[in-house]
Amino acid sequence: MDGAVSWIGQNILMGRFINIFALLFGLSFFIQLDRAAKKGIDFRGRFIWRMVVMLFIGLIGNSFYSGEIIAVYAVF
Repeated sequence: MDGAVSWIGQNILMGRFINIFALLFGLSFFIQLDRAAKKGIDFRGRFIWRMVVMLFIGLIGNSFYSGEIIAVYAVF
């Protein structure tokens, strides 16, 4: 029973969370980029700053859980 619950939690719940996180993360960047373009503002500085912050958060999370993907998103 413990193995089945662990498999469901890992493969179904965590897999869905990562997909939803990636979708919302990309959508938020698109919205910010689109609004900055409409205002004529250069978004590159803010984008780099957010990537640095995300990398830092990912590295902290990676020290507790080795499967953390946020740092990978920041690098790529």
